[in-house]
Amino acid sequence: MKKLIFGYGETGKAVEQFYIKNKTDYEIYDDNIPELDTDISNQLSEFDEVIISPGVPPDNLLLSKIKSQNIKISTDLDLFTQFREKSIKIIGVTGTNGKTSFVNIVTEFLNKNGYSAISSGNIGSSPLNSIKKNYDYLVLELSSYQLYYSENLLLDYGVVLNIASDHLDWHGNFQNYLEAKSKIIKFTKKNNLLVYSELIRENMDIAHKENANPLFSSIEDIKLPLSNDLLVPFVDLIYLLDLQIENIEKACHRYLVGLNQLEHRFEKVEFSGNINFINDSKATNLHAVSNAIHRSKNIILVLHGLTKNIPSKELKLTNEVKKIIVQSEMNLDLNNFKGKTIYYKSINEIKNLIKSEMNDGDTVLFSCGGASFNEFKNYKDRGNFFKKLVREIENEI
Repeated sequence: MKKLIFGYGETGKAVEQFYIKNKTDYEIYDDNIPELDTDISNQLSEFDEVIISPGVPPDNLLLSKIKSQNIKISTDLDLFTQFREKSIKIIGVTGTNGKTSFVNIVTEFLNKNGYSAISSGNIGSSPLNSIKKNYDYLVLELSSYQLYYSENLLLDYGVVLNIASDHLDWHGNFQNYLEAKSKIIKFTKKNNLLVYSELIRENMDIAHKENANPLFSSIEDIKLPLSNDLLVPFVDLIYLLDLQIENIEKACHRYLVGLNQLEHRFEKVEFSGNINFINDSKATNLHAVSNAIHRSKNIILVLHGLTKNIPSKELKLTNEVKKIIVQSEMNLDLNNFKGKTIYYKSINEIKNLIKSEMNDGDTVLFSCGGASFNEFKNYKDRGNFFKKLVREIENEI
């Protein structure tokens, strides 16, 4: 029997390399790549397992046929769990915002303090690429897509950060999204789960709730380039890992003080005038925008992108928001906003709009609230566009 690799992005390519090394017979299907978009619906009986990429939506027609024939559906995470080195400890991290930043700082802290650690998962690389490699820790970023399809993931530690509406276009509704995120609970070892979302805690059974133990640590007097949404879980997790580090509190403090600015995540852009420019292009949902708003004053808010069916009520505006420059296709309900609202069609219009609206003391907050794909390759491309725009404004005024 053969394996079917469903989707040929980063995940599919990693699965292919794994099968080649293990001399496993396989075939590849991807309806976004013409040469791989062949009609295999009549040959599904040849496959005993389908390894699905996380981007394949649940309502895909071929996927429905696969399910109707009761063919086993797995993910690269399930494969990794089956064949991984048992000595490596796996830390799984999910949440709506901040997952990548959190995974990066945990991995970096471990590497700087005597442990070998690697990050993987939704952060950009399948854990199959790290199989048979000898690390102390694998820090695994888990998206709702990955959790939705995974069934046999085993985590030594699990962290659930904030949860708010996201990817509703893919999941169909918020309850489905919440259920996908909640799957991390059953994948995590008893007593090693940290849950910071009340929405998730409300949906946990009593046994799991008693074993979810946020420690709510605090480190005071540190000005950091990340919010408390990440700081508290970071310190809690480091304590929970029970690392053999002399004076763990001092080690955490030393590491956090030395943290660099995180690019595209509430990143202050250099500007010689008396105006703050913040590049928060990574804010691809309204919950992330609301967090950025609460960290700013005298705000000109610039919104952009695809809102993924997220309800407008999740945008929490404060009195510090004076003006909103918003892409017209976002279809946000801003009727209750008392300040000035300016609509634009193309991102190329915003430079002149910002120049005409900004004043000394303002914060131009490029916290987009939508996915970038309508005009950019990704959020990094969008963030770099904004930083270039700021340089142009500085040269033109």
